[in-house]
Amino acid sequence: MRDQFEFLLNAPQHAVVLSEDHNFWIDARGMYQVRRVFREFGKRLAGAGAIERVDDVFYLTPAELAEAVYQIPDLDLRALVAARRAEM
Repeated sequence: MRDQFEFLLNAPQHAVVLSEDHNFWIDARGMYQVRRVFREFGKRLAGAGAIERVDDVFYLTPAELAEAVYQIPDLDLRALVAARRAEM
């Protein structure tokens, strides 16, 4: 029983390797690219006056953002963003 336990303990210790920069290369780096896209949407919405600041885009849901892209000239999301900011 002990030999079987040692074998089973040894296998995952050598098979799974996590490095200190795992989070950077896998998680943070991928989210950085997504964040850049959302900030570009924020720049365009802020430029059109739909939101006040670029980072206000993060108070919108993905569905709201997708809808906002098609309504930029006639859109004012400032009250919605202010309410969500106050809630946070």
